[in-house]
Amino acid sequence: MSQKYNYNRESYQKFIQYRGTKKSQPPRFRGTVSSGAAFGGVTTSTVIVKNGGSDYEPSKLQKVADGFKIGAAGISALAKVISAIQEAKGNNETDTQNTQNTTNDAPTYNADNTGLQDTIESSSQGVDKSSTDVNAAIKAYKKDVNSSTLKDLKEAIASAETQKSTIEGQIKEKQEIVDAHAQDLQTKQNIQNDRQKEYDTAEADYKDKEKTYNSMKADAKKVETKNNKLITTIDDQIAELEAQTPKDESKIAELKNQKETLQKEIEDAKAKVETFREETLLPAGDLKEQRKEALESAKQDTDAAKIVVDGDRETKNAIDTLTKDKNSLQKLIDKGNKAI
Repeated sequence: MSQKYNYNRESYQKFIQYRGTKKSQPPRFRGTVSSGAAFGGVTTSTVIVKNGGSDYEPSKLQKVADGFKIGAAGISALAKVISAIQEAKGNNETDTQNTQNTTNDAPTYNADNTGLQDTIESSSQGVDKSSTDVNAAIKAYKKDVNSSTLKDLKEAIASAETQKSTIEGQIKEKQEIVDAHAQDLQTKQNIQNDRQKEYDTAEADYKDKEKTYNSMKADAKKVETKNNKLITTIDDQIAELEAQTPKDESKIAELKNQKETLQKEIEDAKAKVETFREETLLPAGDLKEQRKEALESAKQDTDAAKIVVDGDRETKNAIDTLTKDKNSLQKLIDKGNKAI
């Protein structure tokens, strides 16, 4: 057994107390998101939303969005999760207030989307301007080849190259974010798979030990039933001997010793079962529960990472648009260079 899961009764009792407390609380949604630059695990932030929204504040969620570049769709998805949790709890006053808070923050979410749209529009405008400038410079140069028109054409081409370089930087930045989120999801999924294997192993081990325990308990019951019948017979024999005169004390003593031996066999069989339960079965059950908790936590982390990846759809669309703009500029640059 790995050091991580070594059994410790005192530590486990504390764990059980914590788990009992945890079960009495509302369910939680927990996910970890990371920024592109810090995605190696150096910097992370955990978003926790309790049932009913007591831990949720839209402004804090937006700060997470700004810091980790989740994207508008990612924020929207998180908001939907929160809304679903609130609806599941019921429409009490607290839920109503939380819903109002989410609604009031909607413009903030839209602002993130607007920023992405602004980038696309700026790129499109840049391509249009470069196209106009380069084509005009080519036309002027072909009409009158001189140093002035050549200079204008080269400047127009250089401007287009600068615009292309800017777009390439934007594509690279956004692609790094998308790739980082995808990698994070894969990492979370791998962890979940590992936790699933650990839980499956612990569950199989517990079932095996439970089967052994039940078999031992059945055997102990058989010993108890058999010995109790013998003890009843011995008691009858002792009673008969006690009634006789003179008493056969040695025979009575022998029967009493036999009775004690039979009683001890019953006690030993029961003690063996109890020892197995305490030292083997319970720790196996404890380990199974711990690994179940770890699995559930890993599943929640994976779900949160999926939400972030789903939120990258708009970013991916923006990358596609920017890539088309970059290709258009490259064709324009090639056209200008060919004209020289």
